[in-house]
Order: sequence, then structure tokens, then C-alpha cells
Amino acid sequence: MLPVLAQAGAQPSLERGRKVYEECVACHDLKPGEQEVGPSLKGVLGRTAGTLPGFRFSAAMKRSGITWDRAVLAKFLADPQELVRGNRMPYSGIGEPADLSALLDYIEAMGR
Repeated sequence: MLPVLAQAGAQPSLERGRKVYEECVACHDLKPGEQEVGPSLKGVLGRTAGTLPGFRFSAAMKRSGITWDRAVLAKFLADPQELVRGNRMPYSGIGEPADLSALLDYIEAMGR
């Protein structure tokens, strides 16, 4: 019975995350190999920044040495220029912690 409760509790977060992701979809896809203005987010968690084949990353992102996990991605999405100065992502960041958490839940669920 616990897994059903856990899934039921996760659904509102995923729905909120999907709505927050609507801001991202103009530049990022969750399909593998679909490079838009920004790289595909499919499988982003665990990936080393600046290494996705087929996308032209900034020198700053390639040099960053970042491996994307939830904590690092949260920090980046809160303020992309603070974490990786000189990256080309023209986004000021997500200020609302609940939106950020929901977005990460959504990316994790949809980007596997």
C-alpha cells in the first residue's frame, strides 16, 4: 500500500513540474538526440556538463567539470550565470523553491 501512496503524493509535484517545464521547452527537449537552442535534457542527471554529442556548448560549460545531479542542477537552475559564469543559457533562474523542486522531479521522471 505504501508505493501507491507515494505515487499519489508525487503526482501533484510532477504536474507542477510539467507546468514549470513549459518555460524550458522553447529551448530544451526531453527526447534523446533532440537538440534545440539548448541540449536535450534526456538523461541529464549523471551526465558531465558540456559533453552531450551533437550540441555546441560554451567553453565555460565545457570547462566547468560539473556532473549533473539534483543538487548541482538545482543550483544551476536557480542562477545559471552564478554557477557557470559565461555559459550561454539566457535564463535568469527559478526563484520559487517549490517550482524548482517540482521541475527537478519532472526532469528526473521524464528524462530517464
